[in-house]
Amino acid sequence: MKHILLLIISLILSTPVLLGQSVTTHISYKNLASNANGDTIYYKPGVQLAWADFKGTPDPHSGAGAITASGFSFHSQLHRQGNKTSLTLEVYAYFIKSRSWKKPGAQSAYHLTHEQHHLDITYLGALNLIKRLRQAKFTTKNYRAVILQIFEEANRENENMQHQYDRETQHSIHTSQQEIWNEKVRKMLKEATNQLNPED
Repeated sequence: MKHILLLIISLILSTPVLLGQSVTTHISYKNLASNANGDTIYYKPGVQLAWADFKGTPDPHSGAGAITASGFSFHSQLHRQGNKTSLTLEVYAYFIKSRSWKKPGAQSAYHLTHEQHHLDITYLGALNLIKRLRQAKFTTKNYRAVILQIFEEANRENENMQHQYDRETQHSIHTSQQEIWNEKVRKMLKEATNQLNPED
């Protein structure tokens, strides 16, 4: 069982602004609506994958029983009103059906739980990105560079956790370690979601 990370970045500058001007921020997780007939499932707390969501063609040369293709990204927009500038950042996590696949021998509830946690870990990466962005200081001169730097750091940390998960569970083969990770992910989701409060 493996994980493929996908990246999408959207940076929008809505109006001209003065270089170096400080900005206020509005940073949140965006619960995007998923189209049942579409190729993307947007993560919402409690979302559960089904094997029918894995619509990609299996790689016959891969030793993996299944692949979860997921990622986290954001939309950003800079607004200016009078002498005030604000930056809106909406972060989201997603699963791509056509890039995710499974082999016949791996389609059990046990293996699906393993893949589900790859997506859950992706969501945790999105929440980590929000935490880092909220701690940053932005100006109209540096906001693009700062956002991209933080995104790359959060992405790298999340990819490391994905690899750690597969390494310690041996891609779900090590059942006792899988049980440990099941509980670990459950606790991390609860803690991270509780900490994700709307900004005042």
